[in-house]
Amino acid sequence: MAPDVDGEGRIPDGDAAHAPSAEAAPERAIGPGGEAPDRRRGRKAGWKDAAGTAMIAAGIALVLLGPVHEWAGISSNRTYGPVDLALMAAGAVSIIAGVALFLLMLRGERNSETLLAEGDGLYARGEYGRALELYERALALDPGHAPAWARRGSALEMQGELDAARAALERALEIAPDDHLALSALSAVLRRKGDPAGALALAERATRASPGYGVAWLNRANALADLGRREEALDALARALEADPGYGKAWFNKGVVLMLLGRRAEALDCFDEALDISPGDPRTLKMREKCLARPGAADAEG
Repeated sequence: MAPDVDGEGRIPDGDAAHAPSAEAAPERAIGPGGEAPDRRRGRKAGWKDAAGTAMIAAGIALVLLGPVHEWAGISSNRTYGPVDLALMAAGAVSIIAGVALFLLMLRGERNSETLLAEGDGLYARGEYGRALELYERALALDPGHAPAWARRGSALEMQGELDAARAALERALEIAPDDHLALSALSAVLRRKGDPAGALALAERATRASPGYGVAWLNRANALADLGRREEALDALARALEADPGYGKAWFNKGVVLMLLGRRAEALDCFDEALDISPGDPRTLKMREKCLARPGAADAEG
């Protein structure tokens, strides 16, 4: 059997995300080049946007109706007739209502952003259930918020609820087809469900959408390794570590791939790097011992 901490003949599961924001975990930012993602990106306009715009536009038209009639000489008397005055008043009310609706919408969006930020902090600490509750509250305020759907899917994936995670991530991609977090997290879900080819396609889209997102490169490498394309997997892991040199899981998985290629000395270096990041990590220690104790294991095929 190929060396693997789980004894399954493949490298370990990938990441849905390190943590969904730089604010929550600065050393694990998921945005391009280490930047935090804009949570409002991918937000789909809803009925409030359309209604507010329509109210303001209608109000302006009604307010201007009286002066237009006067200019055209068709008002009901020399100034503004009662009908025109009533229409202008209705227009003013419509404008006020439209502005109020926009303000309520912006207030709700600010509340959504606060909930996402709090959820991201919990996610970074591994409290996925509590983070999920906050993401769902954000979605209750704004059902068209793609980043909130992506974060919900990521948290569900981390809890092992793969079908629910997939549904949430697919919803995120319906709203924002190039959301790199959703693409990468869905890649991790498909791999765990036994579809490495589908996982690879999504991870490739994620790395194109955000070339500096190390998690996507990790998930791309995992799918490549599952497909037996180990040298390409190493290239993808190099990109993950270029994006985040402190990415412990990437160092660990690189070590496993190198073991599969029979390059034990290099694999040991990778496990040592992983241990520098997470001292005493049991699975890394176990794999390092296996690498030292079983020279022939590195050449075995799963």
